[in-house]
Amino acid sequence: MLSKEAEDRVGELFQSFSDPYLKKREGQGIFLSGIALGMLALEQVRGEGEADKEGGRKNGPLHGAPLFKQINFGSLGMRDLKKLLSRVPLLTAHYCGDERGGMIFIINGLVGLAQDYLFAAEERECGVEGNFAFSGAFLNAPGYCWRIFPPKKGNGSEEISQNRDSISSSSGGA
Repeated sequence: MLSKEAEDRVGELFQSFSDPYLKKREGQGIFLSGIALGMLALEQVRGEGEADKEGGRKNGPLHGAPLFKQINFGSLGMRDLKKLLSRVPLLTAHYCGDERGGMIFIINGLVGLAQDYLFAAEERECGVEGNFAFSGAFLNAPGYCWRIFPPKKGNGSEEISQNRDSISSSSGGA
């Protein structure tokens, strides 16, 4: 569950768009799903790239994430999206682990809100509008995520803040 402040920032994010599809619960649910799954895909490739100068590892390319390969971009149906979302608890437990507890909270919180919106939606298919919203949110997930969850010092989010730039750079920028 998201905090009141995070839910308010989600509302502000949607108010910043003029697209009428993102004013509907269906569009908002699909968009939030794209952010959550995009962040999860980035977690899957975190540390999978080439070695850096300090002996650590860079993030791998987003298209190398197992989740990325499972998404049928442009033809995503609501059934497909629900199937992907239903796997998030297992995937976050595996890829985010104990050391990334803040990221588990972020991804699960976004998925929870996305599911609430999808349950309230009148439409039952993604269609062209939904596929466009999902793809845009997925590919720009870090930028949208940090607008909803701006890192704060002193509350356990330091690690997320420290990794923010490396997560963004692995997606090609946000």
